[in-house]
Amino acid sequence: LKEMILLGERFSQNRGPEMVIMGPCDDNCTATLASAVERGVVSWRGAVPNPQVFDVLRGSLVGLVLLHDIANYRLSNPTKIWEYWSVGVPVIATPLPLMARTIREAGGGLVAEFFSGSDLVDQVQSMVNGLANDLELRDSIGRNGWKKAKSEADWNIDGESFARTLERLASISDGDRKSTRLNSSHTVISYAVFCMK
Repeated sequence: LKEMILLGERFSQNRGPEMVIMGPCDDNCTATLASAVERGVVSWRGAVPNPQVFDVLRGSLVGLVLLHDIANYRLSNPTKIWEYWSVGVPVIATPLPLMARTIREAGGGLVAEFFSGSDLVDQVQSMVNGLANDLELRDSIGRNGWKKAKSEADWNIDGESFARTLERLASISDGDRKSTRLNSSHTVISYAVFCMK
């Protein structure tokens, strides 16, 4: 969150793209986000219904997936990448191994070298500026991501397999199920995008 607000500050000072953050927030970050909104640094929409989320995503320059290097994330391939790609929005992400490999193989985004701090902010700012100044490149990268999402994350293709998996899981007795719980005290922002003003 800290890096996204710093990016919002930099772009708001230079009349650049607007940082839009969507999703619920816990008490720890509400005050931070409210302050950033009050200063005109970011636009925070809070919890937004999915159809409205996709309306905002469709008009976005780029989607951010700036996850820190935390054990829970290392083997993660976040859904939001696929959601950005489903509407042709390129991604800028931190270098988590699986996520970075997926993005690079698809050619659907840019992967930063850093996980946090001013180095990450500098690099992401440069990447966003590069895409804002070369919309042909931005559109090409977005198309690459869309093609990857269409070929590997299309409900029309995966729906039947998913339904079979649910049926199989539903048939497992309660005693055979293992409970899993995420071990993370970190606030998760659902979406962070830059929109052209």
